[in-house]
Amino acid sequence: MINSISGKLAYAIMLAVFREKIVGVMTLEGKESATNLGLVAISEEMQGKSVGKNLMNATFRYIADEKKHDIVTTVTHGQDERACRFYEKMGFELMDEIRVYHFWPHGSRV
Repeated sequence: MINSISGKLAYAIMLAVFREKIVGVMTLEGKESATNLGLVAISEEMQGKSVGKNLMNATFRYIADEKKHDIVTTVTHGQDERACRFYEKMGFELMDEIRVYHFWPHGSRV
């Protein structure tokens, strides 16, 4: 988050605010021809209340108004079915799937 706030990673940070409290955040990272949604988070108590949808729509408008990119991408874990369904509802399509396997020698998770 520090790298996003400093501008090293993100060119913009979108916030959802409810009753003077930040309840959602989305960082926008500029790639060559696309904006990538970096960190996307909605507070647990606000999930399922359209905060994510409203934040995403505001983000799409911002990207269009600023003429940043015509393409918006993001990455998520396939096991996070809720996130995958959310992104699909917002118009995202699966472009690529990469399987990452972790190996911990001797049972250690260091």
